[in-house]
Amino acid sequence: MLVYATLFICDGLYTQEPLFKWQAQFRGHRTVILVVGECRINAGESVIHRVPYPEPVLGQNPRYRHMRSKFELWALPYGRVVYYDVDVFVKAPVDRCARLCTASFCAVRDPVATWPVKSKTYFNSGFMVLTPSDAVYRELLQTRGRFGDAFAEQDLLNRAFPGWQKLPARCNWLHYNENRPTALVDDDVYAVHKP
Repeated sequence: MLVYATLFICDGLYTQEPLFKWQAQFRGHRTVILVVGECRINAGESVIHRVPYPEPVLGQNPRYRHMRSKFELWALPYGRVVYYDVDVFVKAPVDRCARLCTASFCAVRDPVATWPVKSKTYFNSGFMVLTPSDAVYRELLQTRGRFGDAFAEQDLLNRAFPGWQKLPARCNWLHYNENRPTALVDDDVYAVHKP
């Protein structure tokens, strides 16, 4: 069974308005919200998966403290998970990018996070298509706290999935204000990661 998922942080970092917009994009589809911490949210028809607020990692930017909660995606009881950050605008039909993924893990290359190296093997974790796995979940949990990386879980996930399947940029258009201001309305862009 395919499910669409996102992450919601209870410490005041997020408001519920972006969450409502995210949910509206997937109306008619099964959705899961990873809720980090203890707060009340109006989940509508979404399933809530509670995640305890993680302990801080030595040397890590506090802004990224909660991001390793994305590892919980691999513990969800579904056959396939399509994850979008809450700030990603997804255009209908929302399943286009998920259908392009033929591997156990797919994502879109992040051209900015790799600069100046310009590695074609670094992905952005704001959009991922994955197959949940207890073994992968346990492996990811074991890496928690080992690295003080600049992009939180994104660096760890890139290390964990060196053979990921690259999906086209139109599935997670990044930095659109700088490189394609019309991405929000262009038909050939399927999802826009808003700044």
